[in-house]
Amino acid sequence: MYSSLLTMTFMRRLFYFCCIAICIFIFLPFSYAQQKNIQNNYSRCSETQTLQLIDKLKLISPEQRDTRYPTFERCIKLDQNRQLIAISQPLHMPSGYADYDLNLYLIDNASEKILNHYHYPMKISSDNHQFENLKFDINPYSKTPHTHVIGLALTYGHLGRIDYTISEIKLFKISNQQMQLVLDKFMTNYSAGERPSLCENNAQTETQILLHPLKQNSHGLADIQLTEKTERITLNEKNCSTHRIVKKQRHIMKFDGKKYRFEHLNFLDFGI
Repeated sequence: MYSSLLTMTFMRRLFYFCCIAICIFIFLPFSYAQQKNIQNNYSRCSETQTLQLIDKLKLISPEQRDTRYPTFERCIKLDQNRQLIAISQPLHMPSGYADYDLNLYLIDNASEKILNHYHYPMKISSDNHQFENLKFDINPYSKTPHTHVIGLALTYGHLGRIDYTISEIKLFKISNQQMQLVLDKFMTNYSAGERPSLCENNAQTETQILLHPLKQNSHGLADIQLTEKTERITLNEKNCSTHRIVKKQRHIMKFDGKKYRFEHLNFLDFGI
């Protein structure tokens, strides 16, 4: 009798284990594929593909190229039907660095025709630092069907008493072939350090802000959670002692129908 009960208990546990294993086998690949689809929604074009498409569409004429300063060209594949190209060209140099423009072109893949052209209305100024790079963010910032929110990251550098590198992001909403700038000049990375002093150590600051779209939305676009981490090392030059401060905080940024509003006064405190 006791042996029979042990057998029944063992068979019951084996049955439950098999059911759990079957559920994991069925649903885990779907969940992983769904997560992978969200995370890898976009892909960057190769440099060769980008230049060939720019030449074919005559987006840059030879006369427009200034060989003294680089022209930045980037391309991202939105889906099977469309690509987005960003081109930034040097304009002039009022302070030793060149100012730049910025143009975005929405391209139909089949016909390779321009569906829409967006011209950034302001100069990318070089007053205090040098424009160094331009890159599309492949992470989707909206999970709304038929609407894309694309991130375009710009990097600047400066050499002086304080050397620093800054990255900022612009977010563009693309819907029904229309492009709208919904977030502008939002700093996401800041790295700075002072020139060597009499002390062995130097003052330094490292700040990173991650943008993560949430499930809830405002006016049709996802709310974005901002997570900031700042590490600051201050220096007392009298005795060469250092003090390390680490700050972490979060904030939720919402779309108001026209653009994302950022109103957190204690965020983005980059100074040393």
